[in-house]
Amino acid sequence: MYSNGNGVRADSTRAARLFDQACKGDLYAACAELGFMYKKGNGVEKDGAESKRLLQHACDNGYEPACAALGAKGLRLGIKKK
Repeated sequence: MYSNGNGVRADSTRAARLFDQACKGDLYAACAELGFMYKKGNGVEKDGAESKRLLQHACDNGYEPACAALGAKGLRLGIKKK
């Protein structure tokens, strides 16, 4: 909602905080979304290591889109899937 302005004014910083809270509550789609935000520096400071960590966490817990994202860029980033 806040990440894309769907029904509210877009606020990527607030979206990142909400995704972080949801990720800590084991909502792995939120972990992946936050990982993509760190990759782009959208609402948070750009941080490739944090992006990879969050995507790996989501993938390790069965969130397939995160696995796909890691697989698509794994060779380039040196990511090893478990």
